[in-house]
Amino acid sequence: MRVNIEKFGVFNGQIVEEIFVTNSNDITVSFLTLGARINRFIVKDENIILGFDSMDKLLNHRELYYGATIGPVSGRIVEGHFSLNGQEYFVDKNEGDNHLHGGVKGYDWQNWDFEILEAQKEIKFYLRDQSANSGYPSDINVSVIHTFNDKNEWTVTYEADSEAETIFDPTNHVYFNLNGNQVGTIEDHYLQVNANYYYPVADDVTPRANMEAVENTPFDFRKKRKIGDAIQADHEQIRKVKGIDHPFVFGNGSPQVELIAPLKSRKIIIETDAPGAVIYTHNKVGTEIDIWGTPLKPYAGIAIEPQILLGNSKKLGVEKASLSKENKFLSQTKYSYIEE
Repeated sequence: MRVNIEKFGVFNGQIVEEIFVTNSNDITVSFLTLGARINRFIVKDENIILGFDSMDKLLNHRELYYGATIGPVSGRIVEGHFSLNGQEYFVDKNEGDNHLHGGVKGYDWQNWDFEILEAQKEIKFYLRDQSANSGYPSDINVSVIHTFNDKNEWTVTYEADSEAETIFDPTNHVYFNLNGNQVGTIEDHYLQVNANYYYPVADDVTPRANMEAVENTPFDFRKKRKIGDAIQADHEQIRKVKGIDHPFVFGNGSPQVELIAPLKSRKIIIETDAPGAVIYTHNKVGTEIDIWGTPLKPYAGIAIEPQILLGNSKKLGVEKASLSKENKFLSQTKYSYIEE
């Protein structure tokens, strides 16, 4: 494994570094200290994820969350408050009436410390997250470990603990476009998801209280299915968000997700211990920006975000997302790149 570290830019007076890791197959991934994020996944000079080639683009387009570690809580906390152990907590509202992806001081917007471990194939980012300042019940000690090996496996491991009980539900917001360099959309990709159920969403994209069966809907990816066919379907939930932006509940067995690009004979297999994932097909683009030299367009990539599915925190999963000194957090997701 080869490791190279370069200055990417400056954030709040701190240097942001980009750490490049290249394996024996000449595949390179890179990670930024800002957001403990994956920024590049380079195969044959093509980036198969969406990321940033300059600090200015990242700073001006935070809302894209490309490759970022999301936390303390991924997704939306409805109306910016939740109840834990009979006490109500209020967090900042950074998307309308809701708290999104950890809020104003989310993990994507913090410059993490790091160290390189395990023969230069493991990058450990760590942070003393002052979540209590944002309205959460407790500060959190959190580590995010990115590992890349000669099998072309990128693994993300989350570790966390806190002094007092709080809620914690991190994820990674990577977007894949296996055609490379954002050439074409992911509409020609095929997706397979081991999920019998999904959560419909309300107008503000928060999950409704009750999950529904995927059978006989565009959300049925139990067998390999072309993404373009699903997002063009005449279905109330597809029309609502102009594509897919929904939580899926995983069934038993692994892998949980497969993403295939026939054009380049490439595949990503996702295996995770998370009980579900939000899948988002980049349905809208609210800004003008070039990604890897190509103007960004709808359906430029697909994000598959493994998580506990806290969702509407008043009704879903708060107890499953509990974190404390005694109840530490450990979770892992592996992304395997395969050329067919």
